Amino acid sequence: MSTILQFKANHSNGIFRTGKQDWHLKHPPKKTAHAFKVYVYLTLMMIALTTAFRQFKIKEEEKQKKGIDSGIEKYRRKIVAENMDKVIVFNDCLYGIFCAYELTVLLGGSVKDCAKIMGPDYKTNIFQKFDLPAP
Repeated sequence: MSTILQFKANHSNGIFRTGKQDWHLKHPPKKTAHAFKVYVYLTLMMIALTTAFRQFKIKEEEKQKKGIDSGIEKYRRKIVAENMDKVIVFNDCLYGIFCAYELTVLLGGSVKDCAKIMGPDYKTNIFQKFDLPAP
């Protein structure tokens, strides 16, 4: 029973001490009761938000140390991977975005292992995709 009371006392004292020292609760911006209540509520919400953000950052750092992708870095790597083989072709004021292998086939080249991955008629499929006659 004493551990529960001790936890409660530490928790309450920690919040009040933090609120008084770091968040300037002794000097609210206005002297009205309503303004003070709003100020205290906003301050407590900011304390909770800051605590949650700090805990989130700690978890993110632990994931990074373990080598697990997370957060914005994971998103950036995903975007790079999705757009890695894209090519932009400009013709005067027009442009087109193609996959590198599609552009190679449209220009008459051949792509290594493309027949194994996309099937033997991959060239006709690419030309049909762009409404062009197959060679």
